[in-house]
Amino acid sequence: MLSSIHPFGERARSQNYALTVVAYIVGAVAGGLALGGALAIVAVPIRATAATAGLALVVLVLSAVWDLTGSRVPSLERQVNEDWLSRYRGWVYGIGYGFQLGVGFITFVKSALTYGFALAAVIAGSPTVALAAGLTFGLTRGLSILTTARIDSPADLRSFFDRLSRSSRAVARVGALSVFVVSALALVITA
Repeated sequence: MLSSIHPFGERARSQNYALTVVAYIVGAVAGGLALGGALAIVAVPIRATAATAGLALVVLVLSAVWDLTGSRVPSLERQVNEDWLSRYRGWVYGIGYGFQLGVGFITFVKSALTYGFALAAVIAGSPTVALAAGLTFGLTRGLSILTTARIDSPADLRSFFDRLSRSSRAVARVGALSVFVVSALALVITA
């Protein structure tokens, strides 16, 4: 998505970048809420206890460790449909792409933490937590589009992806470290 929705690309397609971005974020939040709703339904029969919360933390930590190994995770080999960019208005593909990426599991998944957070949200046994996790996931995925806000030329796009490529391992480490820190804090707070 980041290679498609940016000021340079939207201008080339005669679309309004701001409108497309707002639609994308709205779509991603809606997708996250749909995911959270599905997770909440699955979480209903699970009773929230200290044990389920602990198990949820273990799932997150194991997901983070998986990501640190650099191993691929099982995933659909599906991207969003690029044809939409030339077929529909920006707000239409913005909502559509945002929704698909906000759901998180109907396109290519790169991180074990994506599976880990969903499983942990269910295992925690709280529909409210599951819904909030989905909303947070969708909102985060939606806001990621703002990283392209300054791309205004092919050179900017190449430079952006060069930086993204160089930082991918560091980002995986930061994600894993965040999980470790949050898990440690949760254990301290609940102890």
